[in-house]
Amino acid sequence: MVLAGLALGVLILAAYWNSFTAGLVLDNAIIIGADPRSHAVTMTNLANIFTHEYGWPVLASDVERPITILSYLFNYAVLGEGANPLGYHVVNFLLH
Repeated sequence: MVLAGLALGVLILAAYWNSFTAGLVLDNAIIIGADPRSHAVTMTNLANIFTHEYGWPVLASDVERPITILSYLFNYAVLGEGANPLGYHVVNFLLH
């Protein structure tokens, strides 16, 4: 069973490998690059993550994704990834 899980993980990594070197695109460029909530771990940013929609302050949306933005905060501010997509992909792969 463990071997099957590892094989599946390798197949998934192979399928998405080219995305690990791509820049931030589409909404990620805006949400990660322009959203101040993901740039520093502060009480204000944490409160804003849970009180504003996904695209705030740049995009208007009715979508709430606090866990997603928390993962961006972890990558950007804690791990220091900034706009480097590799760390975001690794964290998301491990979370999934």
